[in-house]
Amino acid sequence: MRLDSQKIARLLEIIERNKWEKLRQEAENKETERIALEEQAEDLEPKDVKLVLYAAPTPLTDSLVNTLSRETVITVFDDPERLISFCNKYQIKFVLLDLDPPCSIHIAFDIFSALKIIDHSITFFACAKRIGLKEKQYLLKNDVTILEKPILRKHIEWITLQINRQYNLDNEPDTF
Repeated sequence: MRLDSQKIARLLEIIERNKWEKLRQEAENKETERIALEEQAEDLEPKDVKLVLYAAPTPLTDSLVNTLSRETVITVFDDPERLISFCNKYQIKFVLLDLDPPCSIHIAFDIFSALKIIDHSITFFACAKRIGLKEKQYLLKNDVTILEKPILRKHIEWITLQINRQYNLDNEPDTF
């Protein structure tokens, strides 16, 4: 079988048309998915938040929030007063503190201390690339789980497992 130049040109047209049609469908699917996520987010309320993150706005923070938001309901604050107020008002049980610059480790420790006074049952996670021995000992002595950066997928899964366990325990009916 011999293909002439007209047949080849028609085949190339069909291939090109199919390629653009496929790209258009993928874009439509992504747009539909984005709209569904936005609608889902609009259904959420502050009382639905299960994890609060203290972190400065950075690409790493955006990535962490994006990854965690697929697993649980999360919000992020870079203002300590707003974070403490939010946690107090909505009785948040899980807080993740970023200890690396541009965040201040001292402010993170202040947040930790204030929230521990308000509710001693809050579970804290701290993430840092490098942390001093004194700070590490202080956190470990106070039952803070330290996660070394980079935060891996297994860390995210472990955090969400802890959150889901606690949430399931809190929502179990009491049996006597």
